[in-house]
Amino acid sequence: MYLKLIFWEAATWLGLFYGLLSILTILLVRSLTTFVHEMGHALPALLFSKDKVTVYVGSYGDPEGSWRWQWGRLSLFLKFRVWAWDLGVCMHQPVASRWQTALIILGGPLSSVLLAMPMIIYLSNYSELTYYQFIPAIFVVSAFLDLIVNLNPVSSGNMINGIRSVGTDGSQLLQLIRERNYPSEYFSALKTWQENGAEKALPLFLDSLAQKQDRYLYRRAIDCALEANDQEEAITLFNNFRSRYQLKTADQARLGALYLQLKRPHDAIESLSRAIYEDYRNVDYLHDRAKAYFELADYDRALDDLRAALNYGPGSVDLYLLRAVTYARNSQLAEAEADLQLLQQVIPESPHLFVAWAWYHREMNSPKKALEYLDRLPKTFDIPHQLQYWRDQQLNVE
Repeated sequence: MYLKLIFWEAATWLGLFYGLLSILTILLVRSLTTFVHEMGHALPALLFSKDKVTVYVGSYGDPEGSWRWQWGRLSLFLKFRVWAWDLGVCMHQPVASRWQTALIILGGPLSSVLLAMPMIIYLSNYSELTYYQFIPAIFVVSAFLDLIVNLNPVSSGNMINGIRSVGTDGSQLLQLIRERNYPSEYFSALKTWQENGAEKALPLFLDSLAQKQDRYLYRRAIDCALEANDQEEAITLFNNFRSRYQLKTADQARLGALYLQLKRPHDAIESLSRAIYEDYRNVDYLHDRAKAYFELADYDRALDDLRAALNYGPGSVDLYLLRAVTYARNSQLAEAEADLQLLQQVIPESPHLFVAWAWYHREMNSPKKALEYLDRLPKTFDIPHQLQYWRDQQLNVE
């Protein structure tokens, strides 16, 4: 009886070990297939352009808290988010040729197929699936999952770092077909954008819009205006866009993020609330609305959105940073310190963490400690204006 209990206990622990190993394998394989897919976009982009190409795995364009590698013009950001390793994006400047654009778009799906083919050949030699065949089987499933998801021509894009929206590979291919009927100014704008920058390309996009009203043309013009740091023109384009077309959920969120950049939190909340009504579990939308509420000193509502964001998705450094500062500003100092101690283990030398600690010590009525953290910031770091004003007052008193 005693030996039987030992046997079952050993079998239980062994089963648990293999279960955890299988989960870890799936997560690792998903990250690898995502990396291969995005590199399938990146390599032709490097070949056909002279600009930098950036690949993100684990996020849609968020460098905060990511591991970074640099090889020439290629930058790679890897972000450890346990349940979000399938997130990824390749960012590059537009290329002038339509066939080059098509090859860049198709590079991702083709790389997924090329990854799966040798695994399929290997598995075809086995009639039974053991753990040694489990790994290549997961590669095959993951690669074809990437293929199916990315070729799905959905119109709503992924939000890239809060502002830019990029559609799936399938939607981009459909758009490439539609571009055959676009005015010549549009293609001149793409070439100018690639060779001379967004600021010089923007007038050409506006000229092309004067000749043809089109959803995609508006979106490309808005992308160009944002890259040219012309937020007011981007707002004008958005207003013209929504006077002709119904804004989709991603458009509303994008507009809200733009209002946030322009320090118009009321307008940001209005647009983001429409987006959240359609997609209430979207972490990025909730995060941006929390920022807007924070700007209005509506800390209770900001905390509600931050709690929801952390509940619906994997917690990011940015979410915890904002929540820590919001707790501090809302006089919930114990909760603020708990978040800050957690962040201290992850990003101990981050300037953003120094700012959060400064807020905390200011609310704790420890001005000397707060000033010590602010003194650790790089000279080029943009300190929040309220904190900078308080700092100037403290220095004048001293």
